[in-house]
Amino acid sequence: MVKSATKTKEKEQESIDRLAPDNDTNKTTKKSEKKGTATNTTTTPEKKKSKATKTEESTETPTPEESDTPPASKAEKASPAEQAEDVQLNCQQEKLREQLNLVKLATPSKPTHAILGNVLIIADEKTQKVTLRVFDLNLGIETKFNTKVIKSGELTLPVGLLTDIVGHFNRETGINLNTAVDKEGQPTATLNAETGYYQLKGMPSKEFPPFPCVDFASTLNISIELIKDAIKRTSFAASSEETKQILTGVHIKAEQDTVEFAATDGHRLSFVSAKCLSGSKITSPFKFTCPSKTLIQLERMLSMLSDETNGSTPSANVGINCSSEEDESDGFEFSFGNTRLVGRYLAGAYPNYPELLKQKINHKIVLEKAVIIKALERISVLANTDKTDKIVKIEFKTKEQQAQISIARNFGKGIETVPAHILEGGNITIGFNLKFLLDGIKNMPSTEIQMGLTTSTGPGIITAFGNRENPTLTIETKYLLMPVEFGQ
Repeated sequence: MVKSATKTKEKEQESIDRLAPDNDTNKTTKKSEKKGTATNTTTTPEKKKSKATKTEESTETPTPEESDTPPASKAEKASPAEQAEDVQLNCQQEKLREQLNLVKLATPSKPTHAILGNVLIIADEKTQKVTLRVFDLNLGIETKFNTKVIKSGELTLPVGLLTDIVGHFNRETGINLNTAVDKEGQPTATLNAETGYYQLKGMPSKEFPPFPCVDFASTLNISIELIKDAIKRTSFAASSEETKQILTGVHIKAEQDTVEFAATDGHRLSFVSAKCLSGSKITSPFKFTCPSKTLIQLERMLSMLSDETNGSTPSANVGINCSSEEDESDGFEFSFGNTRLVGRYLAGAYPNYPELLKQKINHKIVLEKAVIIKALERISVLANTDKTDKIVKIEFKTKEQQAQISIARNFGKGIETVPAHILEGGNITIGFNLKFLLDGIKNMPSTEIQMGLTTSTGPGIITAFGNRENPTLTIETKYLLMPVEFGQ
């Protein structure tokens, strides 16, 4: 559970409010700091009056425990020098570049506030570790790594610019990062390398929004290879329409020794099921809908892993941690090595996909994957001329053991014929969206596919058949596709 979900959201709202303060308030705050005034400049006029009255009634100076000023307000009134410490650390270019590239994936392309485009750098002299965090209020990435920390401290710097500068240094270069804080409390970082130095102005760490802290109710470990494959074979089928928010995610469900991933946009459904790692136990069954964009970023992070990154290897595991539904919390976390990705569930009930997959199959046809893909890609040239009409007609002929694929347009038509092993059922003609059909076939992890059809107007289900692309990865993959009417 996200510790005190309501409290966390209130903190985040306070952070947002603090990110866009009124200009006049800023000026007043600075004057108060210079004069050492104890008045909270963000207090409303009525509250100021109340405090003045209270001061008149009591001539004694209140102790910190008796003062009605919130701790946060006192922190804001502290001098800039007291709020921030200088950061000093030494790091190899390769290590810093890898870590920055990981957290950069959580940076929004157009941050609503400047601080959301920054990376929070936390240096700890005691542990000799550096923590990097990026959080856009929905998706957060944190990574830790060992390096030489000379002086502890915190600051935030523009993550994009910092990554670009570090990325252009030579791979073997040692980088010294030193920070100084000016009278206004704004930190400036200096990056020294063999060839020169660069200075970047940052923002105080106190401006960075609170990073989510998930109280786990359920935990599951699965292999990196498996979760990457599951993301690849399901996320493409999620909806891109924000009006159907629950359908923009991938539903993840785990119980006993099985984990499932499912995604649908209302026209198609992609489903993956796999056995958990040997010896891996699910603390308790769970299910939640994760934004597909978050999973795509996770897949990118896992693909970027190397032996040097976080001490992880391609054979390492990913922990899926989530809060409980009963507590009405909305937090999840994917963790691997010294890196974790956190986010929030998509609200709402996900479609009952197990029922959709329970179709009575009357026709079973086996097709060679590479052959059918090439045929569909060739005939798609005619479909690409019309942005609205992407329908392809397929006739399965039992006697000839063939599948005839055709597209007809006002300016012409195209026909492709490929071998088809019709195992069950007779002749049948059906129409599909060409792009959706290609997507499903390409994502089958096998050299052949089996197409199961109910009727010419019912859904079709594509499954893997024949030799597997990766024999060591045992997963069940299904792709349900709704038919469309086609012109005669």
